[in-house]
Amino acid sequence: MSEREIVKTFRILELPKTTTTISLRKALHAFITQNATLGAEDPVKKLSVAPDPNDPDTLRIATVTFALELGTLKLFGSPDPIRLMIDGAPQPVRFNSTFTGLTTLHYDEPIVE
Repeated sequence: MSEREIVKTFRILELPKTTTTISLRKALHAFITQNATLGAEDPVKKLSVAPDPNDPDTLRIATVTFALELGTLKLFGSPDPIRLMIDGAPQPVRFNSTFTGLTTLHYDEPIVE
């Protein structure tokens, strides 16, 4: 991590039910690569995906921690949905960094990061 990078955690809302940690990690990397310059290190430091407690049969929710420069982190600060290519399809998802309390941290996949 460079001295200019900031670590920040976001909750990602409105993910399709088929989203996995692997597909989301790929989508995040593609989005960041298209919109900013990446260093040599992986900017996704922690990532979890779980059923959305409000709609577990349809949606998933994720928590992601990035280590990125402030300008790049601002890409995720918009209240408007961001389109991520998840499993080859554009998905509008919302990033939230102002959540309080606990967020879902559940793994039902064999790979735990």
